[in-house]
Amino acid sequence: MAARILLVDDNTTNLQVLFQALAPEGYELLVAQSGEQALSTVAETTPDLVLLDIKMPGIDGFETFRRMRADESTAGIPVVFLSAHANVESIAEADAIGAEGYFTKPFQFDEIMAKVKEIVGE
Repeated sequence: MAARILLVDDNTTNLQVLFQALAPEGYELLVAQSGEQALSTVAETTPDLVLLDIKMPGIDGFETFRRMRADESTAGIPVVFLSAHANVESIAEADAIGAEGYFTKPFQFDEIMAKVKEIVGE
């Protein structure tokens, strides 16, 4: 069975780019465009991995992550942050709260693919 990956970004172009990169690998891809939508999707589908943008309207990626960790049913889902922010503070926060990775935009797909395969084991 293919690994299920949730792509979370409020930018449609970023979602399309990620989708085009990951779809040929055979993953089951789900999409959310807000933190709230991501939390709902995670609760309903239990993905194997969440690729999560940080800066979004409503609740941001960090808060989305914290809420996932606070819920026993979603606490163990691996999360990799994707962000346009390459600042030390954001990277340190992602590490401090337990994210499995942090990639900056524009994406380096070979690095993202290696991390995805490491996490989902495919």
